[in-house]
Amino acid sequence: MADELLALAQRVVDRAEPGEDVEAYAASEVTTRVDVLDAAVDSLTNATTRGVGIRVLRDGRQGYAHTSDVSEDALEATLRSARSNAAVATPDEANVLPAPAEVPTLEGLAAPGFADVPVEERIDLALALEESARSADGRVRGIETAQYQDAHRRIALVSTRGLALTQERTDAWAYVNVLAGDGDESQTGIGLTLGRGPRELDVETAGSE
Repeated sequence: MADELLALAQRVVDRAEPGEDVEAYAASEVTTRVDVLDAAVDSLTNATTRGVGIRVLRDGRQGYAHTSDVSEDALEATLRSARSNAAVATPDEANVLPAPAEVPTLEGLAAPGFADVPVEERIDLALALEESARSADGRVRGIETAQYQDAHRRIALVSTRGLALTQERTDAWAYVNVLAGDGDESQTGIGLTLGRGPRELDVETAGSE
């Protein structure tokens, strides 16, 4: 996937005309969300999005355009839009693309094996979270929200100045909103757990919290 994004961004930069700098930022994201209610799945969504942002600089003028359609025709149209925006922008000598530089690799942003975790395991986390909150105290009257979410993001950045890099990160989180009461008094509370991947989440602690 990283190589595909890099090639996608490069196809945009290869269209640069003489006298202009072009930068392309390609990104993709896969997200999963599970909502549970009364020990059953209430909703389950899995979505994939992809897009490209294009920056054009000429004579100190800068223009930007973005597209979620990565077909060749759409990329060409978006590049033209970025050029048109640059043509009417106010010039500024600070509008330049950075030259490539040695950038330290950011380790630990992506959980190993993230994509291999089955959706059933993600569902089980949401169910366990709800059950943990419900059983934490006899005064719990209901669960307003019990939800699991995660995201796997990848990006590629390429420019006419010779920059070409990729990066990825993963995130997973789950939270529960609980209604509890004692006599005529009631209150709500939230428990939250975060991690780079689903197997880093502690839903038992979040539920009791």
